[in-house]
Amino acid sequence: MPTLPARVADFTLTCYNGYAIQSSGTFSVSGVCNACPIGTASSGGLSCNSCEVGLFSNTTSSSQCTFCPAGTISVNAGNAAGVTVATNGLNYIYGVTAGTSCLSCPAGNFQPTIGGQACVPCPPGW
Repeated sequence: MPTLPARVADFTLTCYNGYAIQSSGTFSVSGVCNACPIGTASSGGLSCNSCEVGLFSNTTSSSQCTFCPAGTISVNAGNAAGVTVATNGLNYIYGVTAGTSCLSCPAGNFQPTIGGQACVPCPPGW
């Protein structure tokens, strides 16, 4: 993954957006900034945070997570590929790691909004 040198901002060592300081505990080890991995983002340069439900990041060095489009959902943060997750009574077996992409709702279900958190059953007759 790409690295950048750290910078000093208000007497605090930080990194540019999309990067986080390499650290051990609360102290900088090397003053090197590491790119945030896929499924995470950093807007403050201190740490890479996992994308929340309904959001994703499919590139390294992301400064923010993106809303999943309508008709899709993302995996809850912390779930790994191959994990079965129950959402609104529906079981999903995810083939992706949390926050790295959005998944289409299964047949007979939908998600009408961007950044949706769960697929819901279609109304009768749809």
